Amino acid sequence: IIGHEKDVERVMQLIRELEQISQTTIPTVQIHPLRHTGSEAMATLVRRWTENRPALLRGILWYRLPVESDKLNWRWTTLRAIIDGRLPRADLRVETHQVEPGLIDVYLHNAGDADARLDASVSLRWDGKDPIARDALGEFEGVELVGSQWTLRPDVDAPRAVLGPGKRRMIAWMRFDTNKEVQSHVVPNSD
Repeated sequence: IIGHEKDVERVMQLIRELEQISQTTIPTVQIHPLRHTGSEAMATLVRRWTENRPALLRGILWYRLPVESDKLNWRWTTLRAIIDGRLPRADLRVETHQVEPGLIDVYLHNAGDADARLDASVSLRWDGKDPIARDALGEFEGVELVGSQWTLRPDVDAPRAVLGPGKRRMIAWMRFDTNKEVQSHVVPNSD
């Protein structure tokens, strides 16, 4: 097995567990291929099977396990939520970090267990004078600087991006002439 060291170890661990289980039982296998299946639908199905287990169900086998290089597959945290019968949810948060005196970097962080679509706006507020320089990055654009508040929104011309569970992405920076505390929050898309 070739791949990222952590992914290979996880797959090897699953193989060892399956080999151990197969020592004592010989399963009857039925394969039900699923395509384009959403994580919420799968979590609901697993929860339903857990609460009211079909008589002949012995287990569920995931043939396509998450690997870091597979951008179309669920992440491990999403799969864990599904296996636990929980609905995976994105939890998009904005973080500000003072890099040096007067310089603030702005990040989006997905604290959830499902991919987060980057379709929300971000509101940044401070007291006092406006920044002497600022810029939005990547898929975001700065649209309003009004009364000590700057709003960032997804660039309408950029392709919609996603942020995986536990991932962070820098979306802007601000330079003030003095140290500033910047309050921030995510404004969900109203669509």
